[in-house]
Amino acid sequence: MSNEEPAKSEAAKSVMPKKLSPVEKAKIALSVDKTATMCCCCVCQCESRETKDMKCCFIFPINCAVQLVALAVILIAVCQFLEVFYQLLNDKIDWWYVLVGVILAVPLIIALASAVGFFADETDSSRTMLQAGLILVIISITLSAIWNASYFWWFYKSDEVVTGNDGIGFLKVTRKQEIVFSLFIACVVDAFFAYFLCVLGEYKEAFRRTAIQDWLKANPDEEAEPLKKEEAPAKEDDKKDDAAAEGDKKEGE
Repeated sequence: MSNEEPAKSEAAKSVMPKKLSPVEKAKIALSVDKTATMCCCCVCQCESRETKDMKCCFIFPINCAVQLVALAVILIAVCQFLEVFYQLLNDKIDWWYVLVGVILAVPLIIALASAVGFFADETDSSRTMLQAGLILVIISITLSAIWNASYFWWFYKSDEVVTGNDGIGFLKVTRKQEIVFSLFIACVVDAFFAYFLCVLGEYKEAFRRTAIQDWLKANPDEEAEPLKKEEAPAKEDDKKDDAAAEGDKKEGE
């Protein structure tokens, strides 16, 4: 048993695909896939073998769009938390407004983690997590806009909303303007991430299709085995039918 276990582990290691280093990936992209070019002192890869000729907004490579939307998730999360905590400096805004805003921004933390994980190691699971992160961004931004409109319409006591400080100055808007601006910005952000949610879905499926095609090319016998298994019962049924027909003929004679 002790000799069989090392043999099994070595066989499993030989079957598992080797994880390429960034330098090896760059060499393959430059020489084999032809999806990268030299830009000054670095390698610029805007396409990959899986997503070649796929575009976003008709002109941009889809790889660049996915990287951009992952960066946008991080920026939105940081800006949202800064905007919420900055309201603590406003004496006319209640402290529990900030507390509710932080609770509604919890999905942004999960989305931020998914974006960081995507940049750290791009795999099928990290792409799926980033797609879930975009959904969480839409949910968090929508709920925050609804809460902002509800607070300033029913709970805010002053007729004007004042933001800013002595260093950068103060900005005064009415309650209606604050509500309209917040809802408008939320609608724009939601539309942006909803579109890129569809783009990310196509991006993820492109990698899955290529992985399935590569596996079928590497394992042609595995594809033929189910067909052989389906043909075997059919042949047995034909033999039984032939034997039954011969028996009927003998009985008739």
